Amino acid sequence: MISELRRERQCAAQKTNFQSLISVLLLIALSLSCKNENVVSPEALRPRLLHDEQEMQAYLETFPKEQYKVIRILGAGRFYLDDKQDAIKDILRKGVIWEENVVTLLRKHVKPDTTVIDAGAYIGTHTLFMSKYVGKKGRVYAFEPQRKIYRELVYNLKLNHIKNVVPLRFALGLGSEIIEMFPAAQGNEGGTRIGQGGDKAELRTIDSFGFRNVSLIKIDVEGFEDYVIVGAKETIQRYRPILIVEIEGDAIYQKAPPEMKARIDRSKEGIVKLGYSIKLMDRHNYLAKPLNPSHEK
Repeated sequence: MISELRRERQCAAQKTNFQSLISVLLLIALSLSCKNENVVSPEALRPRLLHDEQEMQAYLETFPKEQYKVIRILGAGRFYLDDKQDAIKDILRKGVIWEENVVTLLRKHVKPDTTVIDAGAYIGTHTLFMSKYVGKKGRVYAFEPQRKIYRELVYNLKLNHIKNVVPLRFALGLGSEIIEMFPAAQGNEGGTRIGQGGDKAELRTIDSFGFRNVSLIKIDVEGFEDYVIVGAKETIQRYRPILIVEIEGDAIYQKAPPEMKARIDRSKEGIVKLGYSIKLMDRHNYLAKPLNPSHEK
């Protein structure tokens, strides 16, 4: 009788241990299923040099919606647009997609459930499409250094209830420092370059953020693309993403003066040396494909 009772207790203990093990395994499985390789830690995304978070938060909270109209762009979503004369916003006000050829490339080359980097996101003209193409598990990291434009980007994401895009107010390039932009370019806010007299921003490299599982990087940084690419060299070599690069701003190669053609050629050569083929897709946007794609996540 005593031995039978002892066996029952041993079986009960084993059953409890087994149930505990199952619980642990289930928790581990749940943890693995919840793990998202596209999510970067908040620490990696925080400013290191320019600590203006409180000032920026106050600026974001004072967004003057009364100065904006909401315009719907078929296939993209809705945008807050002010009445400033601007080359891109003038197109959007007509309900027309900006650079539909680039959107076509994004649709073709962005992989679902991956990380995409939008270097020079402006107000989200391409970011909104990227958000659709990466899906719920994917992430888009959208960089825009100008305060006003960054605020418009943030509110356009909110307007469209987008949860898989992380807007970041950093300039991208080579090194780590605080830079100034030029004052906003008249008639082309998105064409504002790094210079002096405008907004301050923290400049960092793409590599410094530790992005993973990167399938595509779009670069539109007004002549600063060479520095951005060098600052992304580790990310590019590891993940071999598709690159969509605007080279030398709005320059048209066929009509460019010799010194500008030489700069464009140098930019293209720099990309080719990373093991890429490169092709002009329109006036100034280039598509670069890796010769040896990576299978690493």
